Amino acid sequence: MKYPILILLLIFGLRSYAQYPFEKYPKPHYNVIPLKVLVQNDSQFVAKSAKYKGYSIKLEDAQADTKVTVYHHNKIIKVFTIDLGPLWIILPPKSALCAADIDGNGTVDFKLKTYNNGSGLAGSLMHKLFLFNRGGSNFSAVHYMDFFDNDERDLNGDGRYEIITQHYKQNQDNNHAYWVFDLFNFKNGKLVNVSAENNYPIMVQFLYRDNYRITRHFTRRQMRRFSVITPQFFEYIK
Repeated sequence: MKYPILILLLIFGLRSYAQYPFEKYPKPHYNVIPLKVLVQNDSQFVAKSAKYKGYSIKLEDAQADTKVTVYHHNKIIKVFTIDLGPLWIILPPKSALCAADIDGNGTVDFKLKTYNNGSGLAGSLMHKLFLFNRGGSNFSAVHYMDFFDNDERDLNGDGRYEIITQHYKQNQDNNHAYWVFDLFNFKNGKLVNVSAENNYPIMVQFLYRDNYRITRHFTRRQMRRFSVITPQFFEYIK
């Protein structure tokens, strides 16, 4: 009987270890909103989300960019264009629109994640589009690209979920490569880096295998010099 117990303990120990440090913190309870493809042909792609609390979002190709239209009770409240990549390649069926109160202000926010169609390491880059609800019909859009394929986390228990970004860093001093994880909050109408106040960023050595351990090549204080003010290809639309 002791051997099954030992095996269970070993499996549990491996599973509990094989995670990044931030994964122990609460994540948003996302509602996944289906995206229905309205038009798809050689020259046009249009998709629209199902309604959620009166809101819906339409995405359509607009030459090299994507036109995003936000509706509230069927009324257009926001229109902008942004580069999310070729929608007909990267949107269905993997991507979905997710809804939750990310910034802790009591209103629903939206997140869209679309996958890049590049090759090599660049093929793992993802577009992130956040639509932060600042009340009623007032939304701010934040767009960037990074390698993070995980959920936001509330690291400090304040009800506001930290947006975690992941970028690749090659360090010429020791000839090693790392994943750098930074933290951001959307507050006072801006995306703000909050890594330092949460003892971040953290760095994990880039290896050709799963690796979740914070590197010992640098102290936490030394890691701060690899922090970024804004994520890669960052765009902000009021």
